[in-house]
Amino acid sequence: MTEEEPPYPSDSDDLRYVVSTADPREYWDNKAATFASGERERRSGRFRELYEECCWRYIEPVLPRHKDGLILEAGCGTGRWVFRLAPRGFRFVLADLSAEMIRYARERVEEQGIGEQVIACHALDICDMQTLSSESFDLVLALGVPLTLSNEPGRAVDECFRVTKSGGHIVCDAANRYRTALELARQNDVGQFAEVLATRAMSNGSPGSHTTILGPRSSQAYSRPRG
Repeated sequence: MTEEEPPYPSDSDDLRYVVSTADPREYWDNKAATFASGERERRSGRFRELYEECCWRYIEPVLPRHKDGLILEAGCGTGRWVFRLAPRGFRFVLADLSAEMIRYARERVEEQGIGEQVIACHALDICDMQTLSSESFDLVLALGVPLTLSNEPGRAVDECFRVTKSGGHIVCDAANRYRTALELARQNDVGQFAEVLATRAMSNGSPGSHTTILGPRSSQAYSRPRG
């Protein structure tokens, strides 16, 4: 688990998606074409570059020592790190909540000629990755705030630890509550603004459900009991 939070490019819609729909899978399915087109990357500009540079500082030191090491990109969207690391020989499994994101990810993998390095693609919830065997990955990447976007970050962390080999590593990030509050203030959403600052959570459209905004301390609190 990382101890600092890098800046990350975010659309205000992405920070608030659970407020507007009871079905996050449907939301991300509808976003998949935009992600695959590269429009979001073009919009984020330099922020994306800074984000990836910050992430790389944590990824590079813990890359598998053997070039055929197995990496899980959890919450992969249409793919990000697979396109940087698979050409170097690392093998990948891609996983995302959205079946449409996974469909586009498969297409992009084939277009870039790295299909042999991607051994599987799964549409699954980061909180329930039972499809994946325990202790099977040398490195788990959960970047792009999938822990924050999950309804049960504790379970998501448990699952990431479960599928990581002994001696392996997990690199993840989380939405910063102050950055999230700033986005909400810009939208003049006073209710959600106050809720995020007071509780580190955002209510969604389902009764009793919420999205947790994790920070360095809370991320450490989730990971410490698991080693």
